[in-house]
Amino acid sequence: MELPANLRETTLAELIQLIELHSASGRLQIIKTDADERASIFFTQGQVVHATTPRCQGEDAIIELFSWDKGKILFSEASAIPPKSINLSNTDIIIKGLGEAQKTAEFMMGLPPMSTILRLNTSSMSGDSGEKIMLDASEWNFLILVDGRRTLQQIFDEYNLGQSQAAKLIGKLLEQKVVVPVR
Repeated sequence: MELPANLRETTLAELIQLIELHSASGRLQIIKTDADERASIFFTQGQVVHATTPRCQGEDAIIELFSWDKGKILFSEASAIPPKSINLSNTDIIIKGLGEAQKTAEFMMGLPPMSTILRLNTSSMSGDSGEKIMLDASEWNFLILVDGRRTLQQIFDEYNLGQSQAAKLIGKLLEQKVVVPVR
């Protein structure tokens, strides 16, 4: 079975369908050289059974991979396939993955350019408006990266969350004016 060498030449949906068509078993590896990230998708007789990214595994990982648009592609017969962690059919994975990728693209369009530097809006935290700002643990972890020096792209790269989740979180914090662009 011959696969394209790079994700720029195909889509994850096409790769899954091609591997399913050949009833192949093994490991599909995607390597993003610009971000030094690796992901793996494991197949048994053409069916996706497990996936890993640097941030997650299982269903969350395979769905995250639909937002990757570049990376070197390698397929090899895996000597050991991890236990099944994905119970969706390939068709359901593709439908869900493409839907999440579309949502992520829409969130990304609503964000400022990736070269934008963000800072904390300390005036919104002073309580002048009388409203309390409630943040969960992931939002606090994100705020640690907002230092008035990092660009939005650097925050995305350093934040240990999938692109879709990070885009939603940044959009929420910008909307609440907890973080603002540096002028």
